[in-house]
Formats: sequence, structure tokens, C-alpha cells
Amino acid sequence: MLVSVSLIKISKKLDYILPAKLEGQVSVGTKVKVPFGKTVQLGFISALDTKPVLAKNIKLKEVLDLAEDLPFPPYISPLSKFLTGTYANTLGETLNVLKPAILTKKILTKNEFFKPSALPLFYESTENTKIKEALNFASKQQNTLFYGSSFAPTEAALFAAHKTLAKGGQVLVLVPDVVSSAKLISEIKQKLGAQNILLWHSKVLLSERKKTIAEIYQGKPCVVVGTRSAVLLPFQNLKLSLMFYEEDKLFKQEEMRPYYHTREVLFERAKAEGGKVILISEAPSLEALKSAALFNFEDSKTVAHVSVIPLEYSVRNNKFISPQLALLLEDNFNKSKQSLLLINRLGFAGAYSCVFCETLAKCKKCGAILSHQKTAKKEFLYCKKCGAKESINQICPRCQNQIFKDTLGGTQAVCEEVKTLIKEAKILRLDSQTLAKIDLTKTNFADYDIIVGTSLSLRANFAKCRFTLGAILDGNSALKTADFRATEHFSQMLFTLKNLLARATNSRLIVQIKDKNLFDFPTLENKNYLTFANEEAEFRKEFNFPPYTKLIHLILTASSQENLDTYGKAMEDALKNAYKDFMEIEGPVSCGVKSKKIAQIYYLIKSKNDAMLANFLQTLRQTPPPKKLKMKILADPYNFF
Repeated sequence: MLVSVSLIKISKKLDYILPAKLEGQVSVGTKVKVPFGKTVQLGFISALDTKPVLAKNIKLKEVLDLAEDLPFPPYISPLSKFLTGTYANTLGETLNVLKPAILTKKILTKNEFFKPSALPLFYESTENTKIKEALNFASKQQNTLFYGSSFAPTEAALFAAHKTLAKGGQVLVLVPDVVSSAKLISEIKQKLGAQNILLWHSKVLLSERKKTIAEIYQGKPCVVVGTRSAVLLPFQNLKLSLMFYEEDKLFKQEEMRPYYHTREVLFERAKAEGGKVILISEAPSLEALKSAALFNFEDSKTVAHVSVIPLEYSVRNNKFISPQLALLLEDNFNKSKQSLLLINRLGFAGAYSCVFCETLAKCKKCGAILSHQKTAKKEFLYCKKCGAKESINQICPRCQNQIFKDTLGGTQAVCEEVKTLIKEAKILRLDSQTLAKIDLTKTNFADYDIIVGTSLSLRANFAKCRFTLGAILDGNSALKTADFRATEHFSQMLFTLKNLLARATNSRLIVQIKDKNLFDFPTLENKNYLTFANEEAEFRKEFNFPPYTKLIHLILTASSQENLDTYGKAMEDALKNAYKDFMEIEGPVSCGVKSKKIAQIYYLIKSKNDAMLANFLQTLRQTPPPKKLKMKILADPYNFF
């Protein structure tokens, strides 16, 4: 019998002869050892009884042996089909994460798990009417969205987890990162019992990872709290999944394969396993509002009454505080009231932007904004997210301009400027660097006069704080980008800050922005987030953008512009001939890259026809470009350069 095998490390699918001794022991998805050149590679059987067309001089090799000794849950088959069909991943790399190599018989224990460890008694029941309504509503839905700015959505979600755990089910709790979610994780341990909690994130030791995988594979009733990769763990009895801050961009994996969005994988798992999904958000994504049943913990007409003041001001030369905002900060300090300043950049380093269209230079590897670094010997662009370094010789991906300038410093530079303005003020900096060093559960934020942070700081425990002044220091950099979600992301930060300020009376929200026409500020005071989201959804629907259509970001890279243009034009013509009635194809758009020896272009492809889009992605996977070219396919993209 001939079988097709998807190799893991090489991302190729090849045909092999299955020895008679292995017949009857394999199926689609079985992990095997196969020869590849002079090496032995691991792969997964992707098809049985294949009939490849071979040249006369080609002689097929045999599968060497099985590489696994454990059966896997039945949901793996539909989930792998979803990840390959929706995100253009190969079957080998997909099954490699769904069937982790560290899961073997050696790490399994002889323990039998039937009940969770003791649960806190005080959480056995609730008298909160709204929480009871929410739980009853969620019990009738497969995918539910809890929306609200109070404590109630979190309480209701954790109560649902408590009930699931008490019945012997497994619970998955997803957070975008463990640093900014420290307060939430502490609350989960308190209310569900620390002994029932298993952690899963990049800093967990291998020994702990093995223990966690073994216990969930054996069906232990537990709560796994983790980042996005936890959604792919081999649960045996996953009854409930909670996703906090579901709107966060960190839930989309684009830096490495396999590509996926955590929310969509959760929905697919629930469909395959019969579990429930609850999303919890104060400012949910449009995708969540469209895909999940909404339970609103607030009156639909409730509006956080905060005075919103847009100031025409452009951040330049590391001057972040406009004269008007400086006066407001000083007045607030003199009245012994707190202020919160937000800017989505770290440290002293400024970004690097195009002088004409103000597009920021972004990392070609992970999409994060690059910072401009200077030393005594050299200067370069540095990515603080993935560590990549790039030349300062950039080409603007938007207008092809090659002249860039420094712009927009970060939180540390803002702190220094505030210190010069108000020398007596007690200032705290909150960003991904400082959040990793302080204990969010023990820090008393009410002790500080002014807090400077990124949007991550909005997740801190500000229960004892009464901010009467809040400011977004650079609205332009957030809104004036090529990302069609820019307005949505800006609004999520804006409305979350607005709700925080609404806890105090006579509070003010300042937005420093070069062009006030970039956002509908006049009506903001009379809107809540859902009102905005509905308006944005209508706009997206009219102009054919997600979540009302599927979007593919197709990136081609070559060693020469000539090769790129030739292949790009041939591919474009073939696509338009085959799919013109089902898709919109926009491009090519040239991209700035690290070296002048490398050329890169991208296409954006829209489609409302899921079946044709799946067919299109399959065709792309089965017909890779010539060796001198590389192709990257991103479905539902969050980074565009």
C-alpha cells in the first residue's frame, strides 16, 4: 500500500510504501518515521492508498516505523482539517502541535482522576440576579460573549468554571499574556483553588509541561490557565473554555507556523467536542460580536459620562505633553487627584516613520513597530518583541518613499518629561517591561499621582484609584495606519479608559491628535462601546471587510525584482481567470525589506465564498512557487507589512 506523509520539519508531503507489517496499524494522522535523503524524518500520514504518478527512474522508499504509542482524541481530525483548510497550514506542522512530541506513555501516571481537589466553599452559590441570568443564557448557547465594564462578567465566567469543575469537567482559561493578567490569574486561583490550576505559557519549565500534558490527557478535572498555544492542548474532557480580553491582537499567531486565531480554534473545538465557550470583554472585537451570542451586563443605553477633549497636537522631538495638557496635569496634581497617561510605546527609543505618510517602520518578522537605536559606532532599527535588527535604510510600504524620520518616544521618555513639569509628583510607569517586575496584586496604585503606561496598564487593579484625568498622548499613530482595524483598536482603548474615568465625578479624557477628523469625537460622549461597534460593523459590511468577508494576505519574496514580477503577474492572471467571480484581488503592493538584494510584494484577497476560498488555499499549497521565490499565506491577517 502507498501512503502520503506530511513531513514536520521540512513542510513537504511525499509518498512512501507502507510495509505489510504496519498495515492495519495506521490511519490518517498516525505519526511515522520515514527516510528523507540520508536522514530520518518524522511525519504524519495524510492519505492512505495513494496512486501517485511517478517517473520511471523514481523508486519509492518504505515507511520505517510508527513514531507514537498513544491513541488521540477524536476531535483531532476535524480540528486539523480546520487549521489546514482555513489558515493554509500543512497537515504535518498542524498535527505536530496537536500531538506534541513530549506526550508519550513514559510521562503518564497510574493515577485515576474522578474529582477535582477541594473547591472553595464560599463560591458554591450566588445571589446576584444578573449573574444567574448570564449563566442561564450561556447554558443555552455554544458560544457566548459576556460584555460589561463591571466585575460581574468575570464573576459569572468563573462561577461557570466552578460549576464545570465540580462536575468533573476540564476548563480552559485563555489570557493574552501572563504578565498583564497577573491580577486575574490570582483571582482564579483564589476562587477555583490553586491546587486545581495548571499553568501553560512560554516560561513554564519542560518538567511542568510534561506533567500538565499528562494530566489533561488522562482527563484530570482541572483548570488550565494559559496563553494562545494552550488552545491546542490534548484535552480529553474539555467542557468549558473562557477567553478573557478576547479582542487582544496577541491571540492571533502570525510570527510562526502553524498560523491560527485562538478564538476561531476555540469555536471549532466546541463544535467538535460539544463544549461551551464564553468570551469576556469590556470592548469586544467585531468578530466576537458577530460570532457569539451577546449577554450585556449593562443597560444598552448606559454611557460613561466623561468629558472628551480632543487637542490638536502632534508629538515631535520627544515632546509628548501639549501646553494645555500640562496645565491640566498640574491642576489635577495640586488638587491631590490622579492622572493616567497612555502611549503604546516603551522606553526612551523613538519609532521611525515615513516623512510623507507617517507610516511607521515595522518588523518584517513579527509586525511590531521598530525602535530607532543609536550607539557610538552604528545606528539600526530594533524590534523589542522578537529581537530582530534591521537597517535604517527603509522603503515605505505605503508610498515607496525612502526618507524616514524619528518620531514618537515611549513611556520612559514620557515619565522624564512629566518629572520636569511636576517635580514633586510621584510617578509610576506601567508597560510590558515594568509589569514583569512588579507584583500587580500587591501594588497600591492609589499611592501614585501620575501613572504613565501602555494599553496593558488598563488591566491593572485600579479598584482603589479615582482617576479624574486621562489622556491618550498620540492618537495619530494609532489611527493613521494601513490596518483596517485601526479605528476598532483605538476605540477599544478609548472606551476602556473612558469607563475607568467614569468612576470619578467631573473627570476628563484628553486625546492629543494632529487631525481631529480621523475620529468622530463630537458624538463620543453620548456613546457606549456597543453603539460604536454597531456603526463600525455597518461600515465594514458596506465596504466588504471582515468579519463580513474573508481576507487573505499573500506575500511573495524573491532574490530579484524580475523573478518576482514574472511569477506575480502569472499567478495574478491565473487567480483572476479561475476565481474572478468569487474573489476580489488587490495588488501587487511593494514592501520595504531588510536588504536591497531581496524584493517583496503582497496581495490582499477578499472572498465571501468559504468553499471557493478553501479550494483556492488548497491550490496554493499544492502548487508552491519556484525555488527562487517564497510564499507566505496569512488568513485573517492582523499585520499588513
